[in-house]
Amino acid sequence: PPDCIDNCPADPGKTDPGTCDCGIPDTDTDSDSTPDCIDGCPQDPGKTDPGTCDCGTPDTDTDSDGSADCIDGCPVDPDKTDPGICGCNLDDLDSDGDGTADCYDNCAGDPDKTEPGWCGCGVPEDECDTLFASYGCGCSSSGRDGSGALLLFGLALLFAGITRSRWGSDSSHTILRSPSD
Repeated sequence: PPDCIDNCPADPGKTDPGTCDCGIPDTDTDSDSTPDCIDGCPQDPGKTDPGTCDCGTPDTDTDSDGSADCIDGCPVDPDKTDPGICGCNLDDLDSDGDGTADCYDNCAGDPDKTEPGWCGCGVPEDECDTLFASYGCGCSSSGRDGSGALLLFGLALLFAGITRSRWGSDSSHTILRSPSD
C-alpha cells in the first residue's frame, strides 16, 4: 500500500501499529488473547501477569487465607501460613502459659509440668513423697535410685486392690490364693 495509507511505513509486516506498535509483531504465543508485547507471561496461557507465584504457577489460594499456595507454608490450613511449632492444622496454643505449646505438653493444663512424672499432672512431685510415706513405702519420688521400688510399690497397691476384690481378704491384709484353691 502507498505510504499515505500505511501507518507503519518502515515495518514491512504491518500497515497499522496495532497493540504493539510498529516494528513489533502482535504475536500471541500462548493464545490467551493478549499479545506478547504486553503479556507479562507470554508462555503461560493462564496468566498475563507473573502475580505472586510467577509465570507457569497459578496464584491459587486453596484455603482462602489470603496467601497463594506457592508461598503458603500451610496451603490447606486457613488459620496458618507457616507450620509454626505444632505444624499445619494444629494450634500453637500454650494454654497453661508454661512456655511449651500444648501439642508438646503432656500436662497442658498444669503450668508447672510438661510431663505427668510419677504423680501425674496437677500434682507436684514432692507431694508424692507424703503419699508413699503414708503407705510405709520407705522410698521417695525425689530419691529414685533406678531400682524401680516406687513403681513396684504402686503395682503392689494396684494388685492388692484387685486381689481383694477377686480372691477375698481378711481384716488386716490381702490373702493371696490361687484361683484353684
